[in-house]
Amino acid sequence: MSIAARAIFEQYKKDDAILQVNEMVGKEFENHLLDFKEMRTDSNGDLADSDRTTYSIALSGFGNSDGGVIVWGVECKPTSKDGRDVVQSLKPVKPLSKIIYALRRLEPSMTSPAISGIEHTEVEQIKGSDSGFIATYVPKVEALPVMAMGKDTQRMYYRGSHSFSYMPHWMVADRFSRRPQPKLEMDWFVQEEYPDGVKLQIVTKNIGRGIALHSSFTLKHTKYLSLNDYSYAGVDRDFILALRDKQTVGWAKPGNVLHPKQYIQNALLNFPLRGYGVGDRIIPFEISCDGFFEQGEMLVTLNAVENHRRLADLQFD
Repeated sequence: MSIAARAIFEQYKKDDAILQVNEMVGKEFENHLLDFKEMRTDSNGDLADSDRTTYSIALSGFGNSDGGVIVWGVECKPTSKDGRDVVQSLKPVKPLSKIIYALRRLEPSMTSPAISGIEHTEVEQIKGSDSGFIATYVPKVEALPVMAMGKDTQRMYYRGSHSFSYMPHWMVADRFSRRPQPKLEMDWFVQEEYPDGVKLQIVTKNIGRGIALHSSFTLKHTKYLSLNDYSYAGVDRDFILALRDKQTVGWAKPGNVLHPKQYIQNALLNFPLRGYGVGDRIIPFEISCDGFFEQGEMLVTLNAVENHRRLADLQFD
């Protein structure tokens, strides 16, 4: 299961999900797990060719990455400030029931091989109106990579920080390789409390089936991201850590190996629960090891922090 993507999807299944959707304009932006799409489907519920192409690429991209959620009926464009795709306006679609049926009917033909475990949920503007928005959950594909099979899209895609891109040759080769491959992921848990909040322990974990050699990471500092000078890498301090050029950089010492289902602690992050700057956080990162590289953003939600997510909550699925 794609734990983080699944958590996002569950938010759209709540009874008050429409309140969340209505507040997204100018605030919510796309990331490596969330994609917003307009829909040009007609009132009969038949998907337009452009929607089929979009659907095919998104299924391949999310399936070949960490899974994700597509929210249909939302206009999203990059802002002039930082280039991120931010929600510009809501463009509800109808009839929801027919469109969801069309999406389900097309699933087997949108990728090769087909992806199992795709789910949809509707978010009605007014209860009983059959008009509003659709959230589609795409699980991570653990086996061979999947190819988009929409019109003129017979390619393999992956999801980057906020867009879909062609899978490069090395990535495709790794997925087809018989040797088990490592796959690194950034995660966090609540380490301790301080007067105005908590300290989050950021960790690197290997969720793949192969060992990770020469691993490294970069955490990019942002307006609300304050990393302590005494940040460190955990297991026997076998990482070298440096703060440089508004980034926290860490790389493994010679001979360091991160085995499957093993984690290494790295940076400590102050997360305020009182005072200025209380809210969700996006942590931009780069992470790599021999034969693997990923650039993305880690979401840290206020709700999860307040519930004191612990070390035991780390998932290695």
